[in-house]
Amino acid sequence: MLYKRLLQKISCIFFIATLVACGSDTADDPNNSQQGSSSSNSSSSSGGNSSSSSSSSTSSSSTSSSSSASSSSSSGEPVEYEAFISDRVVNEEFSMAALLDFDVASYESSNPAVATVANDGIVSILSEGNAVITAHATNNFKSSAENYFKTGVEITQTGAQIEINSIPSTFGVTAWVGENNTEFYFDQSVTGLDFFSSRDSECDFFNYFSCLMGQYHVVGQTTIIDTATTLSNAGYYFYNYGLNRTGNSYLSSARFAERSNEAVAVFKDKMWVIGGNINNDFTSLADIWSSTDGNVWVRETEQAPFGARIGANLISLNNKLWIVNGLSSTQQTNYTDLWSTTNGRDWVRESSSINLPERYAALSASFNGKMFVAGGWSYARDNWLYDMWYSDDGISWVQVPQENVPAFETNHASLLAQGNKLWLFGD
Repeated sequence: MLYKRLLQKISCIFFIATLVACGSDTADDPNNSQQGSSSSNSSSSSGGNSSSSSSSSTSSSSTSSSSSASSSSSSGEPVEYEAFISDRVVNEEFSMAALLDFDVASYESSNPAVATVANDGIVSILSEGNAVITAHATNNFKSSAENYFKTGVEITQTGAQIEINSIPSTFGVTAWVGENNTEFYFDQSVTGLDFFSSRDSECDFFNYFSCLMGQYHVVGQTTIIDTATTLSNAGYYFYNYGLNRTGNSYLSSARFAERSNEAVAVFKDKMWVIGGNINNDFTSLADIWSSTDGNVWVRETEQAPFGARIGANLISLNNKLWIVNGLSSTQQTNYTDLWSTTNGRDWVRESSSINLPERYAALSASFNGKMFVAGGWSYARDNWLYDMWYSDDGISWVQVPQENVPAFETNHASLLAQGNKLWLFGD
């Protein structure tokens, strides 16, 4: 018997024909023991006490009636991906009249509990299930089936019809992450859902075959075995049904470690946490995490290019995120380099040595187009600092005259910008 240990419960939402999102609730094995898998392709047992996490992004859906892409499935065989206009989600509306090339006398629905149609041809999806929407043509009806190729519209003797297959606008996914793959279990109500995966965070899922570990599945009655996410690799996922789609979901077995002396900032509508040390024992960290809501965190990288550092300053300015200062992993020197990023993942070293005196555990803020740094502990001086510096580019720093800086103790103070003023709180 083969085993898996990690449980991920994901809730996904279709925001109809506009924006979409996925979120998650993470839970460990409720029995705190290994659970057997009946799948012959499941991986061997996982080790440690890992937990999984998920994240989301937004994406606009297509406005065309259908789309297709020549692709490769997870088995490597070429497949044709198509978005059918008959595949709909609850609360969606669309115009059947816009799909027709003839005058319509009346419309009707075979199952108004699932879908209704108004006199102007607007179809409203009310619940999951199946319904046939029929358009009855006027007496001078003339049309050709060739005009409706791949639109999902079927020409009849008296007009046209569309067979609607609808699924809920929200659905649940359970994922068990193992060493070699992940088992996904979907609600039966979303049978027929298109399910894409990759290890590439920037993957264009309609061209998934060009992405790292790109795969395409159709949700059915059986378990889906996917290899994008493993205990050692995070995966990105995307769900599509008809013209509606979710944003990219993130799944990882990485745990957000408890820490102190981390660098934090808000940048591009996300909270960012970088480095620090574990449980005050000065085991330093070099990871980078982001979150849009504080509940779901994405590990952007496990090893930042600037290395592990404790008590660094993270500052958002001029559409970039900057990191400066900090104590090295050996706790024997403070950094004097400067790094920046435009996306939180790809970092550029702007300078190997700036003129800001070395320190860690300093205060920092962005104010009036400048970075401000105050106080901190100097390893070289073996003492606390009580100065304040500012810079508009991070490389050249100017000291605020000491007589203009109120007395403060760094470990009992805070620095923040609010109301066109820079505020220094503390003893």
